[in-house]
Amino acid sequence: MRFLPWIFYALALAPMALAEPGMAPPTASSPLLKQGNARVVLVGDSITGQSRNHPAGYAYQIDWALQQAYPGCHPNVIALGGSGQGVQAWLNTEKRSRTEAFPLDVKGIEVKAALDQPADVLIVMLGMNDVLAPYVADEPASLEKWTANYRELVTALQSRLKPKVTAVATATLCTEDFRHSPKNAMMDQVNKRLIDLAAEMDLLVLPTNHTMRAVLERGRQLKPDFHVTHDYVHPNEAGHLAIAIGMLRGLGETTAAQALEEQRLAKIFAKATGPSAAASPRNVSPPAPWLVATGLFRKPWNEHSALNPALFRGPIEEAIEQGHDFLVAPDPATGQPLAWQPYSATVDYTGGANPDSVDFAAVTHARNFEAGYAARWIHSDGDRAVNIELGTQAFAGTMQVGLWLNGGALYSGLLTGEPGKRKTVPAQLHAGWNTLVFALNHTAWQMQCTVHLAGIGDDSLENLRYSIAPQKAGN
Repeated sequence: MRFLPWIFYALALAPMALAEPGMAPPTASSPLLKQGNARVVLVGDSITGQSRNHPAGYAYQIDWALQQAYPGCHPNVIALGGSGQGVQAWLNTEKRSRTEAFPLDVKGIEVKAALDQPADVLIVMLGMNDVLAPYVADEPASLEKWTANYRELVTALQSRLKPKVTAVATATLCTEDFRHSPKNAMMDQVNKRLIDLAAEMDLLVLPTNHTMRAVLERGRQLKPDFHVTHDYVHPNEAGHLAIAIGMLRGLGETTAAQALEEQRLAKIFAKATGPSAAASPRNVSPPAPWLVATGLFRKPWNEHSALNPALFRGPIEEAIEQGHDFLVAPDPATGQPLAWQPYSATVDYTGGANPDSVDFAAVTHARNFEAGYAARWIHSDGDRAVNIELGTQAFAGTMQVGLWLNGGALYSGLLTGEPGKRKTVPAQLHAGWNTLVFALNHTAWQMQCTVHLAGIGDDSLENLRYSIAPQKAGN
């Protein structure tokens, strides 16, 4: 294996290469992990759970790095990670663990016992689910409540663990587009609040968001579809290395962080060469972008989670089925049309660069019960039967999908309840232009759908043409 010079990685991961929102990443003035023998308690969500459950998880990376820096040491890094947990949920978990014994994601680690023993270092890394679900809205009052809950949680954990060092790690990337994604813009706000809280409480800040961004940016210079996550939220090996490096660097453990950079991250970068993976398995001209719109909110589930399909219908659905211009149909809440915009799939979002995929996280923070629409126009040289294959690569969320072709309703149902989260719908393209529209209604979490046209028999669909400009049927 060829290794590039250390200076290559020093530049890629230098502290000022990518600053956290509102700060330069801090570094402790001296090593804080007691020559690798500190008892470190990690408090977090599924990413912290995977620090032990993933074979290359960041807790394992920290163990290994400390052993390189301090041969013969015995790291004691305890991962208390709970899937789906945000700051408020962890407050409840901490309170419950005062009297009850229970595990979280990592088998064999019991929360009450872990929190009832003193720790040398406490590290809290929360915020991902608060943005992903989302539990926190892009509003000052919601952010202030989130900050107050974080303050209360840290105070409660400090009173139980009595740590010599308390650190908060910045929440990592939600989608891999850290420049334009509304989710990561929200993450920046959350992390800025966390940084301010750390200054108030005299906590150390560990720049894990910074190092993940830096690793992603360097990897993309080598390979256009380099990833630091395996599902646009949870880290892959490169992402876990980035987290471990950020934590070690923030704790002043420079030698251990360099061991990870030089010996493990170097191998990943050295392999990250070559073209991107194919965006689509089809041997046809790629479709045009989608025309998408979001911002409509509706709650067709009652308190018993029973679905009322009639509540998914509104002026936009009626315009689609009546052959009217649905692009100007009003949002019932505002009386104004939705703002439609072009959307092209990229490697930064769920569904990847597949041109048939739409991840609405690219255009909205996706608050609870938000709906989105996507449309494109398809030209066929003649009448032909096709299959429309619906699917989602989202790992969390409940999504109802409506599908129309030329105004005819082809499907309305819970896509996330279909076997394998997939559904194939037979359809008929007419000669000339055809209008394809889908609506995605979601409750929470992710908001992504793939709508793919598949030929029947020997029909490759290679002569189809696509447009995001409205076209008249039959032309």
